[in-house]
Formats: sequence, C-alpha cells, structure tokens
Amino acid sequence: GLLPYTEAFPKQKTAASKAIELDEALPGGHAELAAAMMNLDWNWIGPEKEFKRALVLNPNSTAIHADYAFYLMRLGRFHDALAQARINLRLDPLSSRSYANLGFIHYFSRQYDQALANIQKADEMGKHPSEFIYPRGIIYAEKKMYEEAVAEFQKLGEQPHAIGHIGNVYGRMGRATEAHESISRLEERVESDGIGRYEIAIVYAGLGEKDQAFDWLEKSLGAHDKGLTY
Repeated sequence: GLLPYTEAFPKQKTAASKAIELDEALPGGHAELAAAMMNLDWNWIGPEKEFKRALVLNPNSTAIHADYAFYLMRLGRFHDALAQARINLRLDPLSSRSYANLGFIHYFSRQYDQALANIQKADEMGKHPSEFIYPRGIIYAEKKMYEEAVAEFQKLGEQPHAIGHIGNVYGRMGRATEAHESISRLEERVESDGIGRYEIAIVYAGLGEKDQAFDWLEKSLGAHDKGLTY
C-alpha cells in the first residue's frame, strides 16, 4: 500500500528479470519473478515453474518456501500451502516470521483458532511485533471478536488496508456512520495516491451495500489491485 500497484509491480518484475540475467543460478531472482507474475500479470501458471526452479537451486530457503506457500494459498491449494509453510517453520523454528506465515495460511484456510495461535506465538517471540497487528485484527474479525479487531486495526493508523478492514468491521457491527467515515478517508487516499479501491469495496461489503461493493471491486480490477488476488 505504499505505491500504486501499477507503479510498484513493474519495478519488481524488472528487477527480478535483471537478477536472473546477472546470475541464473541464484534462486532469489526466480522467486521474485514468480511474485511479479502474480502481482503484475495475474499469471497463475508460470510462477509454479519459477518457484520450483528456485527451490531446486536452494531447497533450504525459508523465504522461498514461504512465498511458494502464499502462491499456493492464493490458488486455493490450502493443503499444499500449509505443507510449504510447515517446511518453512521446520527450517527456521526460531523465526517469528515462520509462525506468522503459517498463521496467515491457516487464516485463509478458515482455521481461525490455529491462525490466532500461530500469530500469538510469533508475537511472543517479539522480533517484529508491529507486523502481527494486522493478521491478529483480521483473525479477530472472522471470529466475530469485533471490539478486539477494531482495537488492533486502530494501532495501524492511516494505512489503507487498516482503514478498509476497520470499516468492514464497523459495517458488520452496525456502526454505519463510522464505516462511511472510513470510506471517505479511503476516497481521499484514492484521489491523492491511487491506493484504496479494494479497501472501499470491503467496507461496503461489511455494510451489506452489495451494489456499491461490486462497483468498487470493478474499480480495483481496473487499478490491478493486489487485494483481488486474495
């Protein structure tokens, strides 16, 4: 959410392609190219080849196993995604990020108790505590622990994804005024730096205003918003 997606992801693909050009035998370029294929091209076939190539070059890369897990998760292949996330954790059991990655996969698999347990474990390790506010918030929202979700998202300030999710929760709680205030703040972000269309859609979804939600989903499609890939 720091740059418009149409600006950020072409840079990712250019850098990844250059990395492979400089040294095809290093795994990082292949993994980043796979990510760019997803984020920029919405290509869901090519990334698997690149991830597998990267893992042949370095089967013990925790970062690549984690990225591969998120790719599989976005395809709805949750069993395979969890397997990759568990390999990541086995390779680096002392990393808070390993637990957080597994927590995200559990979240998208709708295994919310397991997701929360892993995020709490990551938080207890204390290396990157601010990173775990957002996943804890979305997990609380799906567990209908709305007050707890609001408290978590408020810690993130004016980040667009935080505003969108807190607005979604307000909508689910019946607090329409606060939800519409979130929409107004996001519309300002769309106007100023092109970020926030998908987040507006999820606020309208929380409000049950489905026509408006679909309207903003169409706008986020036009902006190639990464949120749609989840």
